[in-house]
Amino acid sequence: MCGISGLYIFGSPGITDAHVRDVETMTRVLAHRGPDSQGIWHDDKVALGHCRLSIIDLSDDGNQPMVSSDERYVIVYNGEIYNFIELRDEIIADAGYSFSSSSDTEVILQAIRLWGLDKTLPKLNGMFAFALWDRQRKTLSLARDSAGIKPLFYAPVSGGFLFASELKAIKASGSFKAEIDENALGEYFSQLYISHPRTIYKNCFRVSPGEIITIDSGGALSRSSFTPLSSLSRDLSGCSGDELIGLFEDTLDKAVQRHRRADVPVASFLSGGNDSALVSALLRKSGDFRTFSIGYEEKDFDESGRAEEIATHLSLPHEKIIVRPQDAGDVLDRITDFYDEPFADASAIPTHLISSHVKGFTKVALSGDGADELFGGYPRYFNAINEWNRLKGIPVHLRPLVSSLIPQNPPDALCRLLKPALKDAKKSLPHIRQILLEPSVITYFLRQNYLGLEGGAVKNAEILDGYRDYLAGLNIVPGNTLRTLLDFDQGYRLPDGMLTKVDRASMAASLEVRVPFLDNDMVALSRSLPDSYIVPRSGQCKKLLKDVLRRYLPDSIVDAPKTGFHIPMKIWLRTHFQDWANDLLFADEQDPYLNMRQVRVLWKDYAENQNNAAFYPLWCVLMYKQWLRKAAL
Repeated sequence: MCGISGLYIFGSPGITDAHVRDVETMTRVLAHRGPDSQGIWHDDKVALGHCRLSIIDLSDDGNQPMVSSDERYVIVYNGEIYNFIELRDEIIADAGYSFSSSSDTEVILQAIRLWGLDKTLPKLNGMFAFALWDRQRKTLSLARDSAGIKPLFYAPVSGGFLFASELKAIKASGSFKAEIDENALGEYFSQLYISHPRTIYKNCFRVSPGEIITIDSGGALSRSSFTPLSSLSRDLSGCSGDELIGLFEDTLDKAVQRHRRADVPVASFLSGGNDSALVSALLRKSGDFRTFSIGYEEKDFDESGRAEEIATHLSLPHEKIIVRPQDAGDVLDRITDFYDEPFADASAIPTHLISSHVKGFTKVALSGDGADELFGGYPRYFNAINEWNRLKGIPVHLRPLVSSLIPQNPPDALCRLLKPALKDAKKSLPHIRQILLEPSVITYFLRQNYLGLEGGAVKNAEILDGYRDYLAGLNIVPGNTLRTLLDFDQGYRLPDGMLTKVDRASMAASLEVRVPFLDNDMVALSRSLPDSYIVPRSGQCKKLLKDVLRRYLPDSIVDAPKTGFHIPMKIWLRTHFQDWANDLLFADEQDPYLNMRQVRVLWKDYAENQNNAAFYPLWCVLMYKQWLRKAAL
């Protein structure tokens, strides 16, 4: 795992000493991503920077930037290619090439030299983001893995083009002027993060998952995409349940063993959930390794006992890290530095804390991330399908009438009356009212899981409307309801929310986190399975995964209720961090985007009325305010 940066200058005089120093600065601010070595390469048009976290081929032979043997290509690359050994053998068989290192970077370079970039990318099974300079054609190409595990940002600037692994490196360049993109901010206020291709800054963008961006010598930018190859893209509708269980186990087992490839020890996050438990159970087949979990003194949030029980059943060494408010406080003031833009997932705090601890033992850990989005692990999928189907049963010509009968702000008496059927009628009824007028699966799904700010807290409601326009432009065509929801989660929520959280929080501690569930073959399996094995009629989440796990762990563990990777911050904020929150929220009553009077109402509802539901929009405000203070725009 590494950090990359670079600059392409189109016209005269080309790359100067000042440009090289600029890229050196960009690379230095990414040193946490690669503390083992740093390198700079440049010619008259391009300067490339790389900082390395050495995991495969620990020698200097694996250092970057790396030049191909024919000196045509130069690459800076962040990530891991898990099938690099198989690709290496294929290159030797096809071309008789003699490798000078055992690194996966050299494999990528020689594959591109032999097959070309467009034919190489579908062959790569891994997590990656790289920049490739073609010295012959004078083109710079950026590419990002199809799941969006590894980040890559770019910014067109006057006479040139910047790219980097993190926004902080783009901002550190003297060529880039940082200005807030209000549409991106509206997106954040709506969903607690910003989705590709936007960033918080105008004229600065994310490379989308599975995207290739190529810039020529005139500064013209072209885009294309690639789809990973997989032997599992086939019709499985005729398979029996036992056959599918066996296929799931075999596919994940092979993925886990590929993800274990490293020249350093590999550890495992063991959250107490089934996903990380199954990864650890399969990893156990090839030997011992250390497992780690997070625990809390607040029992409602603590799954560490279950994690210890899993480790005991698998005969694995285990270490529990108890997180207390003071531990979280040590991270609070730095959390927005990890993300370089507003990002409001409070579980980033324990993710960083466990990553910092594991880094004391090794550089690599495996996690169970991605299983929920691929194999229907959230109850909301089952609930959304059922409720959407019920709403579709209302005749189209009657929907406006039914909608008009539902109050926009339901009175408390009505909410109490409906409580047996609707847990949170105060929130659900306005959503149902709106979905009757806007019959879209995606609109329904988003509104049912809405955690952002209500319009009254945002001064310019038009920036929230911009988010709706953005969603409308995604070209997601509702057909199969389940697949529509899964595609949205896999295409947006997973790379821009979950995977962003893990990448920045772990790499801030110089730890590489690998995600076997997002192996190419596991993604293909998810897309090939019959819907009934993703979300059964019974509503049992991830039934297929659980059936495999029963081969390794007892039912008492497998069937335990799902807690999720949460932190007691919704409690701690009012008990331990009130002063911190008050300072951020109200030290300056003027805010360019928020109505602070409404924010005070929100804070009172949370802090005095003990309304924990107000925590999420409040945390959204806090992370924005902290980012804004530090960004010093």
